[in-house]
Formats: sequence, C-alpha cells, structure tokens
Amino acid sequence: EATVEARMTNVSVSIDAVDALLDGVSDLFFTARRGIDKRFELQDLKYDGLGTIRLDGTVTGSSLEDAEVDGKLLVDVPNLAPLSGVAGRQMSGSVLANVDATGQVMQGPLTLRGNARTQDVVTGLDRFDPLLTGRSDLQFDARRNADGLYTLSAFTYRGIGTITLDGTVTGTSLEDAAIDGRVQADLPRLAPLSGLAGREMSGAVIADVTASGTIMSGPLEVSGTASTRDVVLSLPSVDPLLAGTSSLRFAAERDAEGRYTLSDLNYDGVG
Repeated sequence: EATVEARMTNVSVSIDAVDALLDGVSDLFFTARRGIDKRFELQDLKYDGLGTIRLDGTVTGSSLEDAEVDGKLLVDVPNLAPLSGVAGRQMSGSVLANVDATGQVMQGPLTLRGNARTQDVVTGLDRFDPLLTGRSDLQFDARRNADGLYTLSAFTYRGIGTITLDGTVTGTSLEDAAIDGRVQADLPRLAPLSGLAGREMSGAVIADVTASGTIMSGPLEVSGTASTRDVVLSLPSVDPLLAGTSSLRFAAERDAEGRYTLSDLNYDGVG
C-alpha cells in the first residue's frame, strides 16, 4: 500500500484521456494498494489541474480497460476546450457535476446517479448544443448494461425551459433510442430545439405527453395535452392552426414506414 502526492508538469502516459488531464501543471493525491491478483485499488483520489476531480470511493482494476468504480465523484471543469482532442470534436464551456458511480468504467454494466450544472457548454453535437446555451441544470439516473445499452430514467432538465421524464429512454444512441413514459415540458422558446427536430421551429409550448416507441423513426405512440403560443413547426398544413394561443388534446401514432395516424384531437385556437 502506498500514498502518493505529486505535482506534475506536461506528463504523458500515452493514454489520450489521461494525457489531456495532465497537460500543464497538475496536483495528484491518492492511496493505492495492489492485491495478490495484481489488481490495483485506488482510494481517495484528488486531482487539481484543468479542473478538480474528487473521488470518495475506490477504483479497482489491472488497467483502465477493466477498471471498476464505486463511489461518489465530484467533477468541476471550468473549461472543456482542452478535452476536445479526447472527445474528437470541439468543446467549450464549464461543467460542475456530482455523481454516484458503480460499475465498469470503460464498458460493461455501469450505474450513474447525480446532477450537473453547465454554463455555455458546446459539445460539438449540433442537435444538443442549443439546449446547453447559458446555464443548465440536470438531474439524472442512467444505467449501461453488459451489451452497451443505456437506460436513462428520472431525468430533469432546466435551462432554456424545463423538461421532466417520468419513465425511461433506452438505446445505444439517439438514432435507436426508445421511450416509454411521461414527458412534461415547459418551453418558452422552441427555436433551440430546431436542430433536434430537423426543421425550423419557434414559439412557446407547455405540454404533458405520454409516449411509447422509438423516438427518431419507427413505431411511436403519443398522447397528451399542450398549450401553445405563436408556434411554428415548419409544417405548412399545421402552422396556421397554431398562430396565437391554442390548446390541444391529442392521440397519435407513427408506423414503421413513418406514416402518422391522428386518432383523437380536441383543438381550441384560431378555428
């Protein structure tokens, strides 16, 4: 067992994710032990450099590839830009996160529960970056299974508006993600969601929707209520109905070929 306290300058260990953190001057503190199976256990990790990382718990493994974490993680990164090379895309902004993490770090089962506050974050993902303009607060419960499938539940977002998920979103990426649950949204400006929707949008919406199916394409069932103000969805047949203030109750479904069927509609607006 050993306790390590070190100051490093421009250290490289030929692991991109680690090298980015060790660029410049970094202070590192941890307690480590190695078992008879040659697996290491790190405890009480403290890092100060590009930001601050604190681990109240353990990381065990023979290498980063099989490392497992169990503990509470504090991450405070005031400038994401130096991590752009690791992510493979340009990033900027700041993140402060508190996360309870249990499971395998790189792949395999992993559970994450926590919250994060972001400021003017750019991730290089055009669909999502508008949601992170200014200050955003997130609470989340996420899991990854042995096959790399992610499940997001108990999710709350506060930024350009408020979005709450009571249910699950499951998938390996947004393209194959499936939803099953209730979504409540209060969005005073739809424009930042234009990239996510794939068309220009504007106006304001308060909605309470139950949804089941694949999000981006394929079978999907939705039902709920919405109040809108001066909404534009870039759908010529619908937009005139959403001018001014409107109230809607609806039920609709999309089939595997992308055809939509509206089975119930109660509309109170310009008509």
